Amino acid sequence: MKTATGQWVLTILQRCFRCLPASVGLVLFGGCALNIPYHTQAPLVGNCANPQADICQSSYIQDFGEHTIAIAEFTERGNPFDNNVSSNILDLIRQKSKNNGVAVILFVHGWQHNAQESDSNLIDFKRTIAEIAKKRREFGLLDRELIGLYVGWRGATHKLPLARTLTFWGRKKVAQELGGSGLARLILDIDAIDRTRDDNLLITIGHSFGATAVMRAVSKPLLNRVLDSAPGGISNSCGNTTCGIGDGIYLLNPAIEANHVLSLYENTITRGNYSPQQQPILVSLSSEADFATKYAFPLGQTLGLLATWSQKELDRSYFKNSKTKKTQPLDEQYLDSATMGNFPPYLTHRIDVPPIVKACASALTPEAINLNPCSDYSSAKACGPKHFPLGFDRLPAGSYIDGRPKNYPLFFIRTNSYFMSGHNDIFNPHVIAFLTAQIYERVIAMQEGASSNTLYRDPDYFARQYAKYLEFSCSFLE
Repeated sequence: MKTATGQWVLTILQRCFRCLPASVGLVLFGGCALNIPYHTQAPLVGNCANPQADICQSSYIQDFGEHTIAIAEFTERGNPFDNNVSSNILDLIRQKSKNNGVAVILFVHGWQHNAQESDSNLIDFKRTIAEIAKKRREFGLLDRELIGLYVGWRGATHKLPLARTLTFWGRKKVAQELGGSGLARLILDIDAIDRTRDDNLLITIGHSFGATAVMRAVSKPLLNRVLDSAPGGISNSCGNTTCGIGDGIYLLNPAIEANHVLSLYENTITRGNYSPQQQPILVSLSSEADFATKYAFPLGQTLGLLATWSQKELDRSYFKNSKTKKTQPLDEQYLDSATMGNFPPYLTHRIDVPPIVKACASALTPEAINLNPCSDYSSAKACGPKHFPLGFDRLPAGSYIDGRPKNYPLFFIRTNSYFMSGHNDIFNPHVIAFLTAQIYERVIAMQEGASSNTLYRDPDYFARQYAKYLEFSCSFLE
């Protein structure tokens, strides 16, 4: 018979050996982050009057008075650790929706992060939500209840840097599992609540492999809604526009192969022009300074995927060469080795901003902010990455996609290094300014009956709004 102490030691060893990387030695010298939930305390009203108290930090629903933080945690197989947690979070959102309407900002962290209170992503997310709550009227939220929902999964398994780097394939697979199961249900359940009131708001954000999980969760529902809104579609509850999931999906430095979004992309460009009132249903932001998606991801795909699949050259009438203006094959090898943000033909815009230090040190004029469309090959060339992926294939020079419809609802935006200085630089004043400007625009669209979406279609208006919210983000992130 095992003693209690012996059983505890055996359990810890089993959990650590499940996260073995390439060698046992790396784990023994690097440590192991366990596959456990970090927030299990049942919620209590006002439990975060003292944010540092254990009753606050151990709870999966944290009541800060002006806003609420909810934390949903999932296993490596994508299942909620406790169904009661998910049910209670949904009940909270449902009840607040019935009261004064609810604004939910859902964030799925990425690789090498988790839901520990000490994790930098959770700390930054909670701080951002708190600041938005203080300025709720400036954002047009008025009396809506504000909930920040942090989705935690085992994106971090090791503490030793080298060991953490070697977890690429395992964490990508876990993110896909998460998106294909528990996260999909959570997002769609909240989307159903969001639809019960016109003044509800749901913004979903994913970073890195967290973006992989989000895209896996929403790609089929998004595709169905695009098809339903097309001429001859079954139904469309959004009038003359295409419904999204909530009020927009935002992916930051997404670690998603371009092939994963090909079906959605093709169906959105072939269904004809969109209404001037069409709002974005998917926005991807990728930095030219993101080493992980520019180099590590293609290399990882080459070593872990490309050699095991039999890819083909696809015949696509929209995929053309800028010199000949004729169609050319679209190789699946490139689609698998390049991320969606590093595939030049997908790109719709480029954002160039000044350094954060300069931007936050003084009032930033809109003239310093540049939003340029990648509407033709000459601009797309400047928008695209200045490198070739480290995969088996090379994208032919001058490749572009012809015939993108008017008021297109998918936005693939490339940024300079000042916007995001690297893969994990997502909680900086520029990124927060961008995201908070989106929140304001969606709220205004609700109030004005989904008026014309001008944020991306009018570069001058974009610059003015961006400068306004950069001042807000600099006030607490500088």
